[in-house]
Amino acid sequence: RPESQGSSLDPRSLLVLLGGALLALRASDALPSAQRHARALESVQLFAPLAHSLGLGGGPFAELESLSYTSLFPESLRRLRGWYLRAWPDADTLVPELCASLEARLREAPSLGGLLGTLTISGRVKSVTSTFRKLLRDNVGGSEGENVRDALALRVILAPAPQAAEQLGSMMRRPSALSAAEVEALVCFGVHREMLRLWPEEPGRFKDFITQPKPNGYQSLHTNVRLADGRTIEVQIRSRQMHERAEYGSASHDAYRAAQLGAGESTSAVAPLLRGGSPAKLLPPAATSGVAVPTSSAQGSRTSTTRRRSLAAPAREACAMEAAAAIVTSELLGP
Repeated sequence: RPESQGSSLDPRSLLVLLGGALLALRASDALPSAQRHARALESVQLFAPLAHSLGLGGGPFAELESLSYTSLFPESLRRLRGWYLRAWPDADTLVPELCASLEARLREAPSLGGLLGTLTISGRVKSVTSTFRKLLRDNVGGSEGENVRDALALRVILAPAPQAAEQLGSMMRRPSALSAAEVEALVCFGVHREMLRLWPEEPGRFKDFITQPKPNGYQSLHTNVRLADGRTIEVQIRSRQMHERAEYGSASHDAYRAAQLGAGESTSAVAPLLRGGSPAKLLPPAATSGVAVPTSSAQGSRTSTTRRRSLAAPAREACAMEAAAAIVTSELLGP
């Protein structure tokens, strides 16, 4: 390939691009409010989806989204964080307790005897940023914590025992052997049924993505259950094969997050607030001063020129390539 194209085709240039965007966003506190909000909007609609598409949505690049939301919706984020502290003050200690309770129940269940090979149960506390993104996507309102049912979530990953196919076939009196996919599905449903002996299910919250996979191939059982104290958590149940596809295949979580933010199809989490695609609708009224927003096709060429100039603003130019490379090296790749 021509030598002149080498740098533009080097995939590492995307890391430098994201590093520069993150540095610019971190330094935006010193900018006037209009420029600060415009940069935050650019980050959440362009750079955050790009990071998720590359599998870099976590780590330091998670700030592309969290800092943007903090700049654009400070009061809503404050109220949502307050709800987390009130509703889940014991979240970090509760997750391992729930995992241990569920694992003990499943391993001791007579109905699953001889069917479970390996069993792994993990849990997580949903971040405020992720919760806020979901509330925006569902057009619920960024501070309505009462609508959050997955602040805490457990994930059950299993592999059927070697004799599970024969055992299930005998129980079902099947003349032909069960396929591996059928065995995985039946064991997942058996785990779901046994889990309901521990916690009651929220009505209408069960979702079967195993027999009815998502268009991207994602498979899992999702449901919400109610704890003894009345709080609600989410539980996902899937086989090891289903999990591998969800993590690394076409149904990967990074692709899902990127789509939520607007990569690929137009499913941006902030799209419901744009009201016709105008970024000014998302910004506080005082922040729109000096921000060029297209209102008609006649203004399109002038606005694109203004936008190209804004991308080359002095604050952006100050984020030199060396600084961007440094942040990538120190925070992403390690020493």
